[in-house]
Amino acid sequence: MGEALELRGEQHELRSVIDAARLDAALETSDAESFTKLLGEVIKARLGYSAMASAAGLNRTALYKIASREGNPALHTLVSLLTPLGLRLSIKVITEQPGSARREPGAGIASPGSSHAYAQSPTERESSAE
Repeated sequence: MGEALELRGEQHELRSVIDAARLDAALETSDAESFTKLLGEVIKARLGYSAMASAAGLNRTALYKIASREGNPALHTLVSLLTPLGLRLSIKVITEQPGSARREPGAGIASPGSSHAYAQSPTERESSAE
């Protein structure tokens, strides 16, 4: 019986690694809709909406909305959802692609009060400046 419990632990760890990789890949594409939809799939498969809502301090209806394609959770809400899944957000340096232009620190980050809510690529900034 000890082996069965150990295997379940290994399966749980492997599932966490796979879920983390899938969510990270969705973030890399900058597709927030896909990320929130995938987050909903992970929640459903791992804990279920009722247990997750309770663990995150949300009502189930709000959780369904957050984890939909149209969802847009605040950072503190996202953290409260990832924690019960054994996951967390991480910040990484974006490495340059061969042949790409060097970016200045802070380039593409919208300033407070600007009309852009999200970071822009150098190409987007140049287009919007015209």
